[in-house]
Parts: sequence; structure tokens; C-alpha cells
Amino acid sequence: MRVRNHSVLWLALCLTCLATYACTESKNQTAQPNINASSPTTAQGSLTPSAYKVEWTNPQAPPEMLAGRPYNVAASIKNVSDQAWPATAKDGGPFNLVAIGYHWLPAEGKEPIVWDGARTPLPHDIAPGETISLNNIRVVAPTQTGSFRLQLSLLNEGVTWFEAHGANTLIIPVTVR
Repeated sequence: MRVRNHSVLWLALCLTCLATYACTESKNQTAQPNINASSPTTAQGSLTPSAYKVEWTNPQAPPEMLAGRPYNVAASIKNVSDQAWPATAKDGGPFNLVAIGYHWLPAEGKEPIVWDGARTPLPHDIAPGETISLNNIRVVAPTQTGSFRLQLSLLNEGVTWFEAHGANTLIIPVTVR
């Protein structure tokens, strides 16, 4: 009986320590946005650093949006890198493909209101030097009202945002009502 009680106490102590460690670790995480786009299944993406080069042109977005509502935004995107951007993952999974995402930033300042916006898939693999024009880039207005900057960006899904590697983004001022 004594050995059994000792084992139960030991197990309870171990579980308490584990729970305390887990809570402490979650409190120590910063509120800064994670530049990784989701949690990848592998540490390396299919793209090399030279792939993260893009030119944005012809932005068209409503200057005013209603809070929390979805909208379509238009823009042209040119692949100025030396690699094709894959529209689908090689293994058919959700990672290592290129998509269009966005962040909502305040009119002044750098702390994002929304860091990880909805995704818009590329219509097909985009070859080096190719330009595509899209009028269906899906964005959802923030639930807060005020003046914001919509920052469109590309991301290597599950790996990284293009801007983390110096790529250009497209910033559009928007008033949310």
C-alpha cells in the first residue's frame, strides 16, 4: 500500500511540474507576430532565398470598407525572381505553395491589427518574369473601425512570408466603418 501511494504522489508531482512548465512557457511568448506562415511539416520550404522577389502594380481596393465584411481587391503581381512560384504543393499538402495573404496595420504605427489574413491561391504556377492580374484577392476588413493600411504580401505557406526575406509588399490605405 505504501509503494502504491508513493507512486501516485510521484505521478501527481510530475504532472504538476509539467503543467507549471507549460504555463510558464506560454506566458513567456511575446506578442510579436510570427513571420512564419503557419506551422510547417518540414523546416525547409521548396523555395530558395532568391525566389522571394515580387513587384506589385495596379492596386484597386475600396477606399472604405465595412467592419468584418469580406471584399475582393485587385492587383497585378510579377515574379521577378529566378524560380517559379508553385500554386500547389508537390506532395498535395497544405505547405510549400505560394499564396497571397495580407496584414491589417494601423494608419500610424507598426503593430498589426490582423497579422494572418485570409489566403488567395495563385491561379497556376507563376514562372520567372510572368505577370498575373487578379481581381479576386480576398480580404476581410478588421472588426475595428478606423483608418488602416491593408498590406498585401505573398507567402510560402507553412514556411515564411515573402517580406521576411526583403520582398516588396503592397500597402493600400483603407477606412473601416
